[in-house]
Amino acid sequence: MSIKTYAEAIKDVLAEEMRRDPDVFVMGEDVAEQGGIFGCT
Repeated sequence: MSIKTYAEAIKDVLAEEMRRDPDVFVMGEDVAEQGGIFGCT
C-alpha cells in the first residue's frame, strides 16, 4: 500500500475531477503554474 501526503491526494483529486468535468476550475490564493505553495495547483 502506498501512503500519500495530503498535498499529493489533493493534487490527484483535482486532476481527476478536472479531467472528468471540463467545467471544474481552481481559483484562489497560491494557485500558480508551478504548483503554488504546496505543489498542488
